[in-house]
Amino acid sequence: MLAYGKDGDAYVVMGSNFGRARPPGWLVNLGADPHAEVNVGRRRLAVTAEIAMPGTPEYGRLAPVARGATMGIFDRYRETTPRPIPLVRLVP
Repeated sequence: MLAYGKDGDAYVVMGSNFGRARPPGWLVNLGADPHAEVNVGRRRLAVTAEIAMPGTPEYGRLAPVARGATMGIFDRYRETTPRPIPLVRLVP
């Protein structure tokens, strides 16, 4: 289960892996193939992942969405992990 924010019809999640040095497996999988299915409540949706890395305009635009969705955990993980934490926009 992931906390998510909304960006229009898309869902925004962070690839933090709880602040660990290694990215989560799902993020690695989406890097190889951006097509996936997600469950949101009782709905199952086909999505395409758009991965935004720190320093990009899209990341800057999505960061407030991630902050709001994670109630401050987003910034704590960014401060404690040695790797950049990407944000992923899951577009139905």
